[in-house]
Amino acid sequence: MYVEALGLFDKLMCYPYLKPDSYTYPSVLKACGGLCRVVLGQMVHTCLIKTGLMVDIVVRSYLVSMYAKCNSFEYAIQMFDEMPDKDVACWNTVISCYYQIRKFEEALRYFGMMRRYGFEPNSVTITTAILSCARLFDLERGREIHKELINSGFWLDSFVSSALVDMYGKCGHLEMAIEVFEQMPKKSIVAWNSMITGYGFKGDCFSCVQLFKRMYNEGIKPTLTTLSSILMACSRSVQLLEGKYLY
Repeated sequence: MYVEALGLFDKLMCYPYLKPDSYTYPSVLKACGGLCRVVLGQMVHTCLIKTGLMVDIVVRSYLVSMYAKCNSFEYAIQMFDEMPDKDVACWNTVISCYYQIRKFEEALRYFGMMRRYGFEPNSVTITTAILSCARLFDLERGREIHKELINSGFWLDSFVSSALVDMYGKCGHLEMAIEVFEQMPKKSIVAWNSMITGYGFKGDCFSCVQLFKRMYNEGIKPTLTTLSSILMACSRSVQLLEGKYLY
């Protein structure tokens, strides 16, 4: 209820004997980010500087997140770099920022820095790092991250598994993509699409359609990505009948 939260904050600012504190501002910043109110967020940022609350790591973390959610990635990264102390949430935010502005090498560099500084990556961090490898077609680094996850006993949730399927598929290593995909207890639509797209890159129309049929039988509703990937595969392999099957 972001609008209501900001309305209450506005009323609070009218009280002469009450002042917002380090518990107030994180919620206000979250509301600004949720509504993409970057101008208001900048005004709150100014208040934090004047009141000396910028020293609070939680407040700073929410400030970084607010700028990121408002697509002000340069401010988010600048805020992060200026923080003397950082938490996992901040690292995740800045890595995600670099991924969203398509600076995948930087995303992976910060991922490496995070681990060197002793922070334990979580599912969000690892998913973004693997997706960055996929966008760079960097199979070697992607496999290295996967190997480390297995050796550490990290639980591969649907997000991490889907990212691995996507990475192996885009890098042309379909055997590993299938292995990860089949081990998923609950396959997300992202994982299905990644597998179909992987076969599509190779022009394997038959496997695309077989996966599509299996997907349909398991009650998974296809998306536009699913259909466009299969049609592209049919086009590449000149399979008119398979393409008509979709129609």
